[in-house]
Amino acid sequence: MSACAALRSAKDDWSVELQLLLALCRAIDTPHSQSIFMLAYSGEYEQMLALTADPLNYLEKDSEKFAMDHLVDSLLSKSVYLPLNRDKSRAALDTFSEIELAVEERNRQPRLRAPWLLTLQNEISYLLYREATDQSPEELIELAVRYGRLGPGTSPGIPTHYLRSDKLRFTTSVSPHLRRFASAIKGSLWDGDQCNTVVCSSVKIQTVPKNAKTDRSICVCPVIDMFLQRGLGVHLERMLRRDLIDLRSQTRNQYLASIASRERLATIDLSSASSWFGAYNLYTLLPDELFDCVDLIRPRFKEIDGHTSAYHNFMPMGVGYTFALMSLYFWALVKTVVPKGAHHFCSVYGDDIIVPQKYAAEVVERLTYLGFAVNRKKSFISGLFFESCGHEFFNGEFVTPFFARRSTDTNCAVDYRVQLANALRAWVKRVVPSKKGLFKPIHDALVSRVRAEDRPPVPESFGDVGLVCDVTESGLSPDPEFVKRGFEEYYLIKVLERPPKVVLKVDSFPYLTRLLDMANRESSNVVLEDVTFKTPPFRDIVDKAELASPFFRGEPLKGVFGNIFKSSRHVRWEVGSFRWD
Repeated sequence: MSACAALRSAKDDWSVELQLLLALCRAIDTPHSQSIFMLAYSGEYEQMLALTADPLNYLEKDSEKFAMDHLVDSLLSKSVYLPLNRDKSRAALDTFSEIELAVEERNRQPRLRAPWLLTLQNEISYLLYREATDQSPEELIELAVRYGRLGPGTSPGIPTHYLRSDKLRFTTSVSPHLRRFASAIKGSLWDGDQCNTVVCSSVKIQTVPKNAKTDRSICVCPVIDMFLQRGLGVHLERMLRRDLIDLRSQTRNQYLASIASRERLATIDLSSASSWFGAYNLYTLLPDELFDCVDLIRPRFKEIDGHTSAYHNFMPMGVGYTFALMSLYFWALVKTVVPKGAHHFCSVYGDDIIVPQKYAAEVVERLTYLGFAVNRKKSFISGLFFESCGHEFFNGEFVTPFFARRSTDTNCAVDYRVQLANALRAWVKRVVPSKKGLFKPIHDALVSRVRAEDRPPVPESFGDVGLVCDVTESGLSPDPEFVKRGFEEYYLIKVLERPPKVVLKVDSFPYLTRLLDMANRESSNVVLEDVTFKTPPFRDIVDKAELASPFFRGEPLKGVFGNIFKSSRHVRWEVGSFRWD
């Protein structure tokens, strides 16, 4: 049986993922892909994950070859179906416990006394205050309350899938040492008469998926704690933006990674960076008032496997100020090594650090001295391959693979095969467009067993609510008026002034799929008089659609998560974006 035939006959999600990998290996047909094929076919998945394409074995002209080899060794690296004989949650908790013991031991050691630490302390103070006077811990707490907000994560008694607005209606929670702030915060956000406050003596340590080998540990903080922690994080982000480090976007890091081979830059990544922040590397370096504020609102005790103990880490994952304070800390360290004239080639986004190669060794040395471990597998000091913030480049060419990972978006009700087909198409279009003939049979095999009504044609901007394709491949009839502003476009739906009204109420099934399904029928003149979105993830699509005018025209529905669109004019679909043939 051929690889594509086996892919067509695959029944469950794991079979689809495995047969997709085997089909890709056969199509690529390089020594590396053949090795991956043999290991995957024989069920040696541990060895398969350990085998990776070494960028040093490829020439400058081999960017496409490396990209294809890199795809097959990365495809299943984040699969939840990969049958490995290991407890991923237990592995994450064991690693967490080991690091906590190490941080506890380091907190007992004498203070750090390297001569350059004073320069680092001054840089941190400058980033925080510039010419302004120091702020007291009370003033920092006031700023945390002013900028405080609730994130999308879970908290005690409130599952992850609940909306942020729902957290204002549930019984709220707070740590004992922050209970005195609860009344002031609840007064402005919660209804104090109807919302009780529960005191949580410790934070719970939970795990979330990371990759096929292990999970990631996070701490679940009480709601009031989360509000204050995120408020401090927002304040620190504002301070960083004054120094041109904008944590709202990863674009700067990704751009610098794309030119790293040409400009001789190094990309540095750390292992479990946030877990290594303790009193030993914060007390001496942070201004007293900031350290006191962090010490006040940080988690004090943790509960893991039913056992409660002191929490020695000051900046765990799941705490609202961790990412901003970690970025500020590492950016200040970079500035102690790299002269001001080269700062335009430097950037920090969390623990993703980019510096010129000639300064990389000293930056790594200082990071090690402060107790951090450099991730040798994801740090690249020289060569042709560089990676930062999820974007990977070989000799300046984009080579980031896609991963076999089912979407958790409840609006993506299409078959998993369609999601994989869309990911394959996007990867071929951006990374290896000259090889599209090689991968078209695999794409066709993925969707061949999916019913036509379950894979309506959609443009790229709609995401995984249907099968992404060029409008000329969709089979839809275009509107005659398709030339506008110098480029070609098709209007999928043109709304007339007074046709019969059509009401769509969307719950879990994607609104766009229904919309395109109607457009594909004989009667394509549709008015959307009343369209209601009830699932929160769709709000992101709506926001993007409103920004990408003229996709939709509408007015918001009263309420946090919901929209009504009236008198929608048309949906745009560009011509010639990417065709398989």
